[in-house]
Amino acid sequence: MQGRFRGELVDRPPGDWLTRDGFTELYGRLGNVLHARNPLAPLPEFRHYESNIPIWQEKIINLLNHHKIGIRGSGRMYVVQMNAIGEGHTHGDVQVTEFVRQD
Repeated sequence: MQGRFRGELVDRPPGDWLTRDGFTELYGRLGNVLHARNPLAPLPEFRHYESNIPIWQEKIINLLNHHKIGIRGSGRMYVVQMNAIGEGHTHGDVQVTEFVRQD
């Protein structure tokens, strides 16, 4: 990376992406629909799934489209942006920016 850049990483609004706890809950819920179920158990509420699929899809996309990766103790952080669009990028590109701590 050439030159010196100053900037600020702004967090996304809370609840805008799929969290680890949200993934665990979603996996459990969808597992009841996608995998063989107990034939004696009541049927899942399919309307609940149908109405929430667009919400879950958006949260997964938001998580994958822009995220930060920090490696503990390395002094480095990476910002990954999927579907980067702009100068030198076409739709669908992946851009990774490395930040190195300057102590």
